Amino acid sequence: MASGLNEEEIEMQEDYRNKALPSSRSPAEAKGGVTPAVPGRKLLRVVAVSFGLLCVLQAALNIYLRFTLMLGCPLGWHKFQSSCYYFSISKKNWKESRQECLLRGANLVIINNRGEQAFLKGLHDLFWIGLSDLDNEGQWRWVDGTGLTDGAWAPGEPNNANGGEDCAEFDKRYDAFNDAGCSLERYSVCEKLMS
Repeated sequence: MASGLNEEEIEMQEDYRNKALPSSRSPAEAKGGVTPAVPGRKLLRVVAVSFGLLCVLQAALNIYLRFTLMLGCPLGWHKFQSSCYYFSISKKNWKESRQECLLRGANLVIINNRGEQAFLKGLHDLFWIGLSDLDNEGQWRWVDGTGLTDGAWAPGEPNNANGGEDCAEFDKRYDAFNDAGCSLERYSVCEKLMS
Protein backbone atom coordinates (compact mmCIF):
# COMPACT_ATOMS: atom_id res chain seq x y z
CA MET A 1 0.00 0.00 0.00
CA ALA A 2 1.44 3.16 -1.14
CA SER A 3 -0.73 5.46 0.92
CA GLY A 4 0.30 3.99 4.18
CA LEU A 5 -3.26 3.41 5.41
CA ASN A 6 -4.54 -0.02 6.03
CA GLU A 7 -8.09 -1.18 5.33
CA GLU A 8 -9.21 -0.89 8.94
CA GLU A 9 -8.25 2.76 9.14
CA ILE A 10 -10.12 3.56 5.92
CA GLU A 11 -13.29 1.81 7.19
CA MET A 12 -13.10 3.74 10.45
CA GLN A 13 -12.78 7.02 8.62
CA GLU A 14 -15.76 6.21 6.38
CA ASP A 15 -17.90 5.10 9.34
CA TYR A 16 -17.05 8.29 11.12
CA ARG A 17 -18.02 10.41 8.08
CA ASN A 18 -21.42 8.71 7.64
CA LYS A 19 -22.52 8.98 11.26
CA ALA A 20 -25.03 11.66 12.13
CA LEU A 21 -23.86 14.34 14.45
CA PRO A 22 -25.32 14.18 17.91
CA SER A 23 -28.55 16.23 18.04
CA SER A 24 -30.15 18.16 20.85
CA ARG A 25 -33.54 16.93 19.63
CA SER A 26 -35.23 14.04 21.39
CA PRO A 27 -36.17 10.91 19.45
CA ALA A 28 -39.86 11.98 19.51
CA GLU A 29 -38.96 15.34 17.96
CA ALA A 30 -36.85 13.69 15.33
CA LYS A 31 -39.73 11.41 14.31
CA GLY A 32 -42.55 14.00 14.28
CA GLY A 33 -40.58 16.99 13.16
CA VAL A 34 -42.42 19.20 15.71
CA THR A 35 -40.41 21.21 18.15
CA PRO A 36 -42.12 21.50 21.52
CA ALA A 37 -42.44 24.88 23.20
CA VAL A 38 -39.42 25.92 25.11
CA PRO A 39 -40.32 26.46 28.77
CA GLY A 40 -40.75 30.18 29.37
CA ARG A 41 -41.40 31.08 25.72
CA LYS A 42 -45.19 31.21 26.29
CA LEU A 43 -44.70 33.41 29.32
CA LEU A 44 -42.42 35.66 27.28
CA ARG A 45 -45.16 36.06 24.65
CA VAL A 46 -47.76 36.92 27.31
CA VAL A 47 -45.42 39.50 28.81
CA ALA A 48 -44.70 41.02 25.39
CA VAL A 49 -48.40 41.27 24.48
CA SER A 50 -49.22 42.75 27.90
CA PHE A 51 -46.46 45.30 27.52
CA GLY A 52 -47.77 46.23 24.07
CA LEU A 53 -51.29 46.75 25.45
CA LEU A 54 -49.92 48.90 28.27
CA CYS A 55 -48.12 51.05 25.70
CA VAL A 56 -51.34 51.53 23.73
CA LEU A 57 -53.25 52.47 26.90
CA GLN A 58 -50.53 54.91 27.91
CA ALA A 59 -50.62 56.54 24.48
CA ALA A 60 -54.42 56.90 24.69
CA LEU A 61 -54.13 58.44 28.16
CA ASN A 62 -51.46 60.86 26.95
CA ILE A 63 -53.66 61.97 24.04
CA TYR A 64 -56.66 62.43 26.36
CA LEU A 65 -54.65 64.48 28.85
CA ARG A 66 -53.05 66.57 26.10
CA PHE A 67 -56.46 67.50 24.68
CA THR A 68 -57.86 68.17 28.14
CA LEU A 69 -54.98 70.45 29.09
CA MET A 70 -54.84 72.14 25.68
CA LEU A 71 -58.53 72.84 25.38
CA GLY A 72 -59.18 73.25 29.09
CA CYS A 73 -62.33 71.10 28.86
CA PRO A 74 -62.81 67.33 29.20
CA LEU A 75 -63.46 65.28 26.08
CA GLY A 76 -67.05 65.58 24.96
CA TRP A 77 -67.35 69.13 26.33
CA HIS A 78 -67.19 72.36 24.33
CA LYS A 79 -65.29 75.49 25.31
CA PHE A 80 -66.72 78.97 25.08
CA GLN A 81 -65.05 81.91 26.83
CA SER A 82 -64.14 80.66 30.34
CA SER A 83 -66.65 77.81 30.58
CA CYS A 84 -67.05 74.24 29.39
CA TYR A 85 -70.41 73.03 28.10
CA TYR A 86 -71.84 69.54 27.84
CA PHE A 87 -74.82 68.99 25.53
CA SER A 88 -77.00 66.09 26.65
CA ILE A 89 -77.79 63.32 24.21
CA SER A 90 -81.03 62.21 25.88
CA LYS A 91 -84.14 64.02 27.05
CA LYS A 92 -84.94 64.24 30.77
CA ASN A 93 -87.10 66.39 33.01
CA TRP A 94 -85.60 69.51 34.59
CA LYS A 95 -84.67 67.93 37.94
CA GLU A 96 -83.11 64.84 36.32
CA SER A 97 -81.22 67.08 33.90
CA ARG A 98 -79.84 69.11 36.78
CA GLN A 99 -78.85 65.93 38.63
CA GLU A 100 -77.01 64.68 35.54
CA CYS A 101 -75.07 67.95 35.38
CA LEU A 102 -74.22 67.77 39.09
CA LEU A 103 -72.89 64.23 38.61
CA ARG A 104 -70.60 65.65 35.91
CA GLY A 105 -69.25 68.29 38.29
CA ALA A 106 -71.30 71.04 36.62
CA ASN A 107 -74.78 72.57 36.76
CA LEU A 108 -77.45 73.50 34.27
CA VAL A 109 -76.26 76.39 32.14
CA ILE A 110 -76.52 79.98 33.39
CA ILE A 111 -76.80 82.31 30.41
CA ASN A 112 -74.93 85.50 31.31
CA ASN A 113 -74.92 87.42 28.03
CA ARG A 114 -76.06 87.47 24.41
CA GLY A 115 -72.73 86.05 23.20
CA GLU A 116 -73.18 82.96 25.33
CA GLN A 117 -76.80 82.71 24.20
CA ALA A 118 -75.73 82.87 20.54
CA PHE A 119 -73.19 80.10 21.19
CA LEU A 120 -75.89 77.89 22.73
CA LYS A 121 -78.44 78.65 20.02
CA GLY A 122 -76.91 76.18 17.59
CA LEU A 123 -77.99 73.21 19.69
CA HIS A 124 -81.41 71.63 20.04
CA ASP A 125 -84.72 73.39 19.44
CA LEU A 126 -85.62 73.32 23.14
CA PHE A 127 -83.31 72.63 26.07
CA TRP A 128 -83.36 73.14 29.83
CA ILE A 129 -81.36 75.99 31.31
CA GLY A 130 -80.53 76.55 34.97
CA LEU A 131 -83.39 78.95 35.69
CA SER A 132 -86.57 78.33 37.71
CA ASP A 133 -89.09 79.86 40.07
CA LEU A 134 -89.57 76.63 42.03
CA ASP A 135 -88.83 78.30 45.40
CA ASN A 136 -91.03 81.41 44.96
CA GLU A 137 -93.55 81.80 42.16
CA GLY A 138 -92.60 84.66 39.85
CA GLN A 139 -89.09 85.09 41.34
CA TRP A 140 -86.83 83.54 38.72
CA ARG A 141 -83.45 82.39 40.06
CA TRP A 142 -80.48 80.72 38.46
CA VAL A 143 -79.19 77.45 39.94
CA ASP A 144 -76.36 79.34 41.67
CA GLY A 145 -78.97 81.35 43.64
CA THR A 146 -78.58 84.64 41.76
CA GLY A 147 -81.72 86.37 40.54
CA LEU A 148 -82.56 86.92 36.91
CA THR A 149 -81.63 90.50 36.02
CA ASP A 150 -81.86 90.60 32.24
CA GLY A 151 -83.79 87.70 30.80
CA ALA A 152 -84.47 87.32 27.13
CA TRP A 153 -88.00 85.95 27.42
CA ALA A 154 -90.06 84.97 24.39
CA PRO A 155 -93.06 87.22 23.69
CA GLY A 156 -95.72 86.79 26.41
CA GLU A 157 -93.39 84.78 28.66
CA PRO A 158 -93.14 83.86 31.44
CA ASN A 159 -96.86 83.19 31.59
CA ASN A 160 -97.09 80.24 34.04
CA ALA A 161 -99.71 78.63 31.77
CA ASN A 162 -102.00 76.27 33.66
CA GLY A 163 -100.28 77.30 36.89
CA GLY A 164 -97.39 74.86 36.61
CA GLU A 165 -94.59 76.30 34.52
CA ASP A 166 -91.74 76.73 36.97
CA CYS A 167 -88.68 75.77 34.94
CA ALA A 168 -87.05 77.64 32.07
CA GLU A 169 -86.06 76.29 28.70
CA PHE A 170 -84.30 77.95 25.82
CA ASP A 171 -86.54 78.09 22.73
CA LYS A 172 -84.54 78.35 19.53
CA ARG A 173 -87.58 79.53 17.51
CA TYR A 174 -87.65 82.78 19.47
CA ASP A 175 -83.99 82.87 20.50
CA ALA A 176 -85.39 83.37 23.98
CA PHE A 177 -86.45 81.79 27.28
CA ASN A 178 -89.78 80.09 27.87
CA ASP A 179 -91.30 78.89 31.13
CA ALA A 180 -92.42 75.25 30.95
CA GLY A 181 -93.60 72.44 33.16
CA CYS A 182 -90.60 70.90 34.95
CA SER A 183 -91.81 67.36 34.24
CA LEU A 184 -91.49 67.78 30.47
CA GLU A 185 -88.56 65.98 28.89
CA ARG A 186 -86.02 68.15 27.11
CA TYR A 187 -82.37 68.07 26.19
CA SER A 188 -80.15 70.09 28.51
CA VAL A 189 -76.84 71.93 28.65
CA CYS A 190 -74.44 71.60 31.57
CA GLU A 191 -71.89 74.31 32.30
CA LYS A 192 -68.78 74.39 34.45
CA LEU A 193 -66.07 76.96 34.76
CA MET A 194 -62.68 76.00 33.37
CA SER A 195 -60.21 75.16 36.10
